[in-house]
Amino acid sequence: MMAGGIAGTDNDPVAAGERRVSVDVMLYARGDEPLEYHVGDFAMAVPGGSPRRPRRAVLPGRWLPPGAQLSGTLVFDVPVTTTRVRRSYDDHPGTQLVLPGESRAPPASPTSPSRSPSTDNGHTSHQHD
Repeated sequence: MMAGGIAGTDNDPVAAGERRVSVDVMLYARGDEPLEYHVGDFAMAVPGGSPRRPRRAVLPGRWLPPGAQLSGTLVFDVPVTTTRVRRSYDDHPGTQLVLPGESRAPPASPTSPSRSPSTDNGHTSHQHD
């Protein structure tokens, strides 16, 4: 399971003091029975706050056939200072997650070139001999 960040859009803005994070999930239908799942039963507990429900989800359907697996992504809004959360499903204890810290780099000056060692996709570029 991975956690990452995504931004809001003008049609679905992120509230002040919050940030939007995405969490990849994998569902398994073990045994001989299909697995019924509901996106609204996922929650993210943040320290000192109420559990958050997914803002959006990329998790098609509601049933998984026996023996099948499905990966998807859940999107939550959390306070910008939050780095530790617990993702759970249907009131089960869940999984502790560490979120990356919020990074707010100052915008580059239009008159000076950027000195950042990053490529345009946000990954650090390294020169190899």
